[in-house]
Amino acid sequence: MTETPERKVTGLAPRGTSTPDVSRLIARNRPPAPDDEAANSSAKPPAVPATERADVDDTTVSVTFYMRRAVRARAKAVFRATRYIEQDDSWSAFLEGAILAEVRRREGVYNEGRPYPGDDRRLSPGRSI
Repeated sequence: MTETPERKVTGLAPRGTSTPDVSRLIARNRPPAPDDEAANSSAKPPAVPATERADVDDTTVSVTFYMRRAVRARAKAVFRATRYIEQDDSWSAFLEGAILAEVRRREGVYNEGRPYPGDDRRLSPGRSI
């Protein structure tokens, strides 16, 4: 019988000790300086009308809610079928647009088209009584 040579199981080589350059990532995530905003303002028109921009906070937040599985499947099918035609950037943009359309409709019906004042207070959990 022949003997097999002894094998060693090793992992990946250790990473280098040099620190990667993250300056571009940091710069990309910083808000533009006030003098840069004027130069970049002509690049892309704002998605929100001027009448709504005064009190809009552009930071994004995570939203979690429950919906029926059939409704979600239907919405995803619509998104997949029409995302290029409607130029939706993402699933989140699609949902935000759908919610904003309903918000505008209700403001028009119940508040003469004026926005309701918003806040960050938590909604009461569960069903309304």
